Parts: sequence; structure tokens; C-alpha cells
Amino acid sequence: MNTSKIHIPATDFKQIEKAIKRSGVKFYPFRRKSDGYDIEFEPQDHPLVVYLMLKYDGVRAQND
Repeated sequence: MNTSKIHIPATDFKQIEKAIKRSGVKFYPFRRKSDGYDIEFEPQDHPLVVYLMLKYDGVRAQND
């Protein structure tokens, strides 16, 4: 599966959730963690991932 995984802090979740849903990108259910949320996107190279990482300081890529 070619997906991108990012972690977002809970403080930015609502804004990022809106952006994701508006973009039309395919995403998997959000997974809540103690310090925020993990989100998985498809396809792996979707521009939204880069946009979110640049716009929000707390967003970071996940490596699994």
C-alpha cells in the first residue's frame, strides 16, 4: 500500500480535519494517540501532505 502517514497535535486537529475533508484525498480513519492523531493518506505523494507539514509546525511524518 502506498500511503503517507502523518502525526498531528490535538491543538490543530479540527483545522486539519476540515482541510483533509475539503481536499477530496482518500484517507483512513484517524487514530487518536495520547499527544494527538495519526492520519494515513492515499496516494503517498499527495500535495496535501506537504502543505500540512509546511503550514502547521506540529505536523510530522510517520515512518513505519
